[in-house]
Amino acid sequence: MWDGGDVRISHREFSTNGVRVFDIDGASPPGVIDHSTHVAGTLAAYGVTTTARGMSHRGKVFAGYFNRDIIDMPGVVVTNSLRVSNHSYGFQAGWGGTFNVGGTNYPLWWGDHALSVTQDFKFGFYDSTARTIDGIAYTAGTYLPVWAAGNERGGAGAAPPTQPVRHIAFIGAQLFFFDGVTRPNDGDTGGYDLLPPQAVAKNVLSVGAVSNIVGGWSGSNSVGMSTFSSFGPTDDGRIKPDVVADGVNLLSTGSLSDTDYFNNSGTSMAAPNVTGSLGVLLQLHTQMFGTNQPYPPLASTLRGLAIATADEAGTTAGPDYRFGWGLLNARSAALLITNNFTSGSLANIKEVRLASGDFIEFPVVATNTRPLCVTICWTDPPGTPVAASVDPTNRMLINDLDLRLIRGTTTNFPWLLDPNNRTAAATTGDNGRDNVEQVFIGSPTSGTYTVRVTHKGNLVNDTNAITDQRVSILISGNVAQAAPALAFTSITQVSSNIVALKWASVVGRVYQVQYRDDVATGAWQLATGEMSASKTNVTVALTMPTGVPNRFFRLAQLR
Repeated sequence: MWDGGDVRISHREFSTNGVRVFDIDGASPPGVIDHSTHVAGTLAAYGVTTTARGMSHRGKVFAGYFNRDIIDMPGVVVTNSLRVSNHSYGFQAGWGGTFNVGGTNYPLWWGDHALSVTQDFKFGFYDSTARTIDGIAYTAGTYLPVWAAGNERGGAGAAPPTQPVRHIAFIGAQLFFFDGVTRPNDGDTGGYDLLPPQAVAKNVLSVGAVSNIVGGWSGSNSVGMSTFSSFGPTDDGRIKPDVVADGVNLLSTGSLSDTDYFNNSGTSMAAPNVTGSLGVLLQLHTQMFGTNQPYPPLASTLRGLAIATADEAGTTAGPDYRFGWGLLNARSAALLITNNFTSGSLANIKEVRLASGDFIEFPVVATNTRPLCVTICWTDPPGTPVAASVDPTNRMLINDLDLRLIRGTTTNFPWLLDPNNRTAAATTGDNGRDNVEQVFIGSPTSGTYTVRVTHKGNLVNDTNAITDQRVSILISGNVAQAAPALAFTSITQVSSNIVALKWASVVGRVYQVQYRDDVATGAWQLATGEMSASKTNVTVALTMPTGVPNRFFRLAQLR
């Protein structure tokens, strides 16, 4: 975790049976504070006080100061094999705090007066920091940052009650007094467009805060939005926040003593609720699959898992710009991991390399007794920020993948939101904004559907070179099918020196063809590199060298 100060490491929730919180960058300027200590407790408190037990209770936490997050992140990812991190903070924007001049505190507005008198451009804006975070996640591949969505809908985003009032604001990078200027509360009508730039990044899991549900989720209307959680969308219309979690009056550790606890509210509390839950899911995944297949899971798999298994929230079906994809459901996510392992055929979670110009396609079997849901998620190359301005609509998505679920002549499209009508219910169509897409069929016809993933243009990496794109695919409501036998189904002599080998495959599995020239002795050599199956049949053509009378091939499933 990175946060605004240091954790009280000596607290009994972090020191019972050994210290489990480690300071990675030394004492911070604010020193030990309640906020950091509370967040760490929600992440991993031991449970000495049962009601304050952390989500990844008894887990280890590496804690750093938020001013060093971008500096620390790449190294910590490599050195400590970091898979998930918590960020309960964001850049200040709009109305917030005061500035002391000559002993008098004046209200402070963080926007740039030269760009807009009434709106701070930073809300929803994809800036250089968002790009950097996306780049770090893209390079790592298996690292997911979790970011608090912010609390700007509450008092934090309220303008002074009497205006105009003398206050301080920026023009460019300089602070000035303003006397005759009236500025509204932060955000657009209804509290939309309030996300800080870090939560706007494509490859993070952005988390909003909702109230505790006594007795548990019982339908979309049982999820009560908090009074403060920031709504999306991003300036380019992407669906953020991604999910929501309990962030109201959470009991956790305090910094006043080694036995201090207190209640606190905010997306700062909801984010570690999610991050700690993801930590447990990562542990479960390792227990199921070990370090063989697939290990570690892609960050897009972890993000997609949270989205795909979230409980519906809000007044309409599908995602929205308030609750995102819904309320985190760690149990449903755990069951999907378990079912995927039990199936033996990656029936529920697949990680596939999609080659530029190619497509992914495979069947799923549905039953009319439960909904069928297919979600794809990918870690996209970083976008290119535009010049600072209010609500630029320039698209930040680089690799535009398309999910379709097909039965006969009917093609089912993914959810789609309209950023120009933010309160409207989700529709379906071609989503060209988000690096997550989901097709949901509430009452499917029993039988076989075809999952197809295509893409527009070329797939590129962070240097704009044509490359593969790794895609996570999550399926629920389907009937698991047995994996085909690991064997060649045909061997064809294509020409005098070329032979074609074909086998039935599990989409998402990684295969390799090996050979040796004596069937009984000698080491097996590599005939191919690793091959990620994107369809249910794979064919490879191999050249036979001249002068070799015999060559024997075998098929290996690597992961």
